[in-house]
Amino acid sequence: MVEIKKGGKLIQTEVECSQEQDVTDSAVRFLFDYCTLEDGVTIRDIFLLLNSELELFDLVLGNWTKEIVNEGLSQPGKPYDLSDEEAIEYLELYWSVSYDESTPELNGINRPEFHGVGVAQKEDKVFEWGGLEHKKGERTRWAVDLSPVSDLVNIPVKLNTDFVVFDDDPKHETDMDQQVGFGFPIGTYKGANFTLGNILEGIIWELSFHGEPAQRNAMIQELRRRVEETKNAPDLHTRPFDGDDEVHHKYPEDQGHRKV
Repeated sequence: MVEIKKGGKLIQTEVECSQEQDVTDSAVRFLFDYCTLEDGVTIRDIFLLLNSELELFDLVLGNWTKEIVNEGLSQPGKPYDLSDEEAIEYLELYWSVSYDESTPELNGINRPEFHGVGVAQKEDKVFEWGGLEHKKGERTRWAVDLSPVSDLVNIPVKLNTDFVVFDDDPKHETDMDQQVGFGFPIGTYKGANFTLGNILEGIIWELSFHGEPAQRNAMIQELRRRVEETKNAPDLHTRPFDGDDEVHHKYPEDQGHRKV
């Protein structure tokens, strides 16, 4: 068992005698060991650990590990501020596995998912058209693949030990209304573990979704350009949302938000 500590240290604990040993300089040897996080460990701390053997981790993990870590450690980090109602309170690694009974096939067990978890809503929040967006006390799940790493480095990281299996086999048109079937949990199991490799790859995989930092930034600028182009389109007509309009259902945990 190993644990990532504040400051980017990796500590191994011998269960039999409870002795601790600093193994930061040989961290890559422990990729397949179960790993925990000290309370308060941030992305910066995890990047400091990666930086201890960056060339080797870049070779093993790929996906522009070196570029992402260098960006995170070389630029001033955004202050950790929870006063904004859309602030991310913590970043979370979690298991989200889908099961298709018709195949049968279990997907999503090769690496954990990684996202941001927002602050608890202080009051009910409604859309402009009147529908309920969030209830008081609920938290928004934020995708972070388009976030500059400097916006994330000072945010704590947590491990969600619930192992959730979702139904990936559409059966009936009424499944969504009944909150069963495709896209809804069919089982949640407590006590899920993470290896050091799960933690490091889960984070790098998500942060490299749009490529290296320069490619991600280009994607952000292109999306913003399209938004402005749409706003300024002379022949664009809008109308108030009708509650009877057909819309795509959200998944139960509201996993569709993007921070751009």
